[in-house]
Amino acid sequence: MSILDDIKEGGRSTITLGFGVLSLVPAVLPVLAQGARPFLKGAVKGGLVCLEKGQEAVAEIRRVLDDVAAESRAEHPARPIHRPPPPAEPMMPSTGEPDPEAMG
Repeated sequence: MSILDDIKEGGRSTITLGFGVLSLVPAVLPVLAQGARPFLKGAVKGGLVCLEKGQEAVAEIRRVLDDVAAESRAEHPARPIHRPPPPAEPMMPSTGEPDPEAMG
């Protein structure tokens, strides 16, 4: 509410200054944009170079890890994994069929 208080007290200088600054924005903005363009262009170029270098580094690391994995596989051939047979179903001694009570 300080703007309203300012108007009531007759202090129109702040509002006048604000409108003056706003009227200069359309004239100043293109000049600032023109000056910032080379900076922004350089920043984008730098970002693209960093991205390319990062992709190259990741590709090199992947090649090295693939080589290490291939060497490890060659030195240690895969052995079959021993898995115990599944548990047998409980059978009813009289019929030889699965026992529904024992299965849960």
